[in-house]
Amino acid sequence: MASIKSIIQKHKGTAGAWRVVQVTRSDDYVRCCQLWHYSTLMLEWRELNPRDEDYLDYSLGWGSVSDQNGMNTAFHIQDLPLYYNRAGGAEITNHGNVYST
Repeated sequence: MASIKSIIQKHKGTAGAWRVVQVTRSDDYVRCCQLWHYSTLMLEWRELNPRDEDYLDYSLGWGSVSDQNGMNTAFHIQDLPLYYNRAGGAEITNHGNVYST
């Protein structure tokens, strides 16, 4: 079975309850990747530039340990300065700033 790390690196595939799909945005034809956990879209990034904030979007999901582990793996692989923290409630932080989308 594939690992979450490998499907993120390949920009496609399934690893247990996680999957990565490629999508082409209809408004500007930019290819993005989406990371899904079960039926929840957790992370979307521009395939050729994951740090492009115009295309970067993420979710807290249900706040589970699995959500946390998967998202932190994705942030690390994509070299994104984000961290999913569950202490005191789920939140995603970036250099001290808190984002909970």
